[in-house]
Amino acid sequence: MLRKGGIKAEWWSLRPVMHKQTVATSTASLSNGEKIAVRKCSEPEDDLLQIYDMLKVGHIPIKARKFVWTPKADIKKNES
Repeated sequence: MLRKGGIKAEWWSLRPVMHKQTVATSTASLSNGEKIAVRKCSEPEDDLLQIYDMLKVGHIPIKARKFVWTPKADIKKNES
């Protein structure tokens, strides 16, 4: 599919182009003990946009997501 679009490269030469787009995760602890994490994908550069367009796939493979964790309640053993 890429060759038909004019990209005549081997996989080993495409990997560095594709590794320019990354996913970053930011985490923080809130005052109430909860933890929050946000994952977001970077914007692709022009050479990667060209590959995505030829493959007819979206430019952002992972949409931004937010995760929240609440601390578990202390569970004490029942001493009998």
